[in-house]
Amino acid sequence: ATAKEIAASTGRKVIALKCDVTNEAQVQAMVDHVDEILGKAGHAVKHVEGTRGSSWILMDFGDVIIHIFDEENRLFYDLERIWRDGVAVDAKTFMDGD
Repeated sequence: ATAKEIAASTGRKVIALKCDVTNEAQVQAMVDHVDEILGKAGHAVKHVEGTRGSSWILMDFGDVIIHIFDEENRLFYDLERIWRDGVAVDAKTFMDGD
């Protein structure tokens, strides 16, 4: 997965995780993985939009918001175009709590 910081000017980091997933099961696996890794780094999820079986899930960790979606929705909503001025970030950096 690749990550892009897309809205740092709001005071919150909004991270769009670009994942090569093709179905809802893979989206959920990525959500579970992000939750586990960020939890170990001391970040608790405050709110989740979307449910098991969703093809787009938003995870709000307070200072960090993460979008995880399948390829079809990523292409349709094209967040990369909307926030093209965002800065690519190393996903490991925020997942390790640095």
